Formats: sequence, C-alpha cells, structure tokens
Amino acid sequence: MKTTHSHTRRHPHLSRWQQSTAWILQIAATIIFLTAGNSKIIGTEKAIEVFSHFSSSPELRYLIGGFEIVCAMQLLFPDRAFIGSMMLAALMGGAILAHLAIIEGGPIPAFVLLCISVTIAWFRRPTDMMKS
Repeated sequence: MKTTHSHTRRHPHLSRWQQSTAWILQIAATIIFLTAGNSKIIGTEKAIEVFSHFSSSPELRYLIGGFEIVCAMQLLFPDRAFIGSMMLAALMGGAILAHLAIIEGGPIPAFVLLCISVTIAWFRRPTDMMKS
C-alpha cells in the first residue's frame, strides 16, 4: 500500500489547481516586478519622469527599484513567496496613494498588482496562519 506524506509537500493545504494558479501568478508577478525594478535602476525615461513628480533624488528611484527586484526574486521560492508578496503588496499600496495624490495617471495597474500580490500571499501563507 502506497502512503503519501503531507509533510513532504510545502503547501499541503493547496489543491493541484491552486498550486498551478499560485505558480502562474508568482511567475507573472516576478517578470513584471523585475522589469519595473530594472527600469527604475537603469533610469528609463518613464521612470525618471514618474519620480520627477516627487522632486526626489535618484536614490529613491534606485531604492524602490532594488526593493522591487529583491521582493520579486523571493516570489520564485515558495517558502519565501509569502513575505515577498506581502512586501510587494505594501509597495503597491504606496504606489496607489502616490498615483492618487501626486503622480499623473491612474492607479489601476498598481491596484491590479496589489491584488495579485495579496492572492500570492494567500496561497503561500504559512500553515500556522491558517485556522485549525
């Protein structure tokens, strides 16, 4: 008789479709945030324009771009995806506020990324955070 051990799976509470959905969201978010972070660090015209609304030095752009890259890399590891996605959700909350108060343009893309980040966090939440 073949036995399966739930402790061998990192997230035994997830069904197969939930695991697949989590991975699809994680990979998509990783690509998006790596691209966005890289554009801030290399200083694309759009990134410089957006951060010019803050009248800030380039260091803030580098800091946020680096933060996006570090968090995006965490999404590639299921055991780190929860913390990475929560940090990205917080960053997107700030981006939404910035778009509403300072930056021209709508906050919809940041809101969509916030929703994706929160969904990843929900799927990858530690088992001790779930109801017994």
